[in-house]
Amino acid sequence: MAFTAPLQLLFNQTLAELRKNLFLLIEADQNLSIDPVVNQSGNISILYQGSLSFELAVQSFSHSLSGFRTLFIDRHLPKNQTAIAIDFGPHLAGGNHVPPLARALLTLGATLATQLSAHAVIWYPAKIISDVSLFAGSVDGYANGGIFPVMATVDFEYSDQDRVINSTGLSWFSGQEIAIGGCDIGGQDLVRRAIRIIHDVAVNGAIILQQDVPDLASDNLITLTPNKETNILQCEIWSKMDAKARAPSLH
Repeated sequence: MAFTAPLQLLFNQTLAELRKNLFLLIEADQNLSIDPVVNQSGNISILYQGSLSFELAVQSFSHSLSGFRTLFIDRHLPKNQTAIAIDFGPHLAGGNHVPPLARALLTLGATLATQLSAHAVIWYPAKIISDVSLFAGSVDGYANGGIFPVMATVDFEYSDQDRVINSTGLSWFSGQEIAIGGCDIGGQDLVRRAIRIIHDVAVNGAIILQQDVPDLASDNLITLTPNKETNILQCEIWSKMDAKARAPSLH
């Protein structure tokens, strides 16, 4: 039975080749070490990166990717691929809601994908398949103080009729998704606002109190209203010139 994990790296290598290359990489990196097999199926090991531990599985890959969004990669991936699945180790369970730990998992995935020449990166919480250079570049930028890698880890559903964006995948990092709209703003202008709020929530944690924050346009504000029942952060853009003209209900 395959090991399920939020992050999988896809390879055009045999299992034997992939295991060999992985262990050679670990041996050459003084900050990495690995325990032998720790499960009955024989494919999961514990990888230590400094003081952090991650579960790692080298396995065949044959999952259906129907419904996944692709980023700069051919939707028709080669058959008979192998994969490295990565998750937190037992002592870091729940670490996805701790920004430094989530960043460490993403960084480990980017490093292994680059150095082992992965073919693609699959991020399951948002159902996204990324080109390796896109994923690694955005994660490396985040690790070095840049913006959270939104495009590679969070999917958007945009309603052209309602001019509202709903996120998918942000809850893995924060326990909260967002819905943003208002002031008849749409398209890329709305995407830029969504990215900004997603970055803040992913890096600083879920918003728990209603608050107003500045908009990208100086004459607007955004009201953030958390909903504890749905775990959706409603983000309503409105004009300072008409405080009563609020955005329609977001879904």
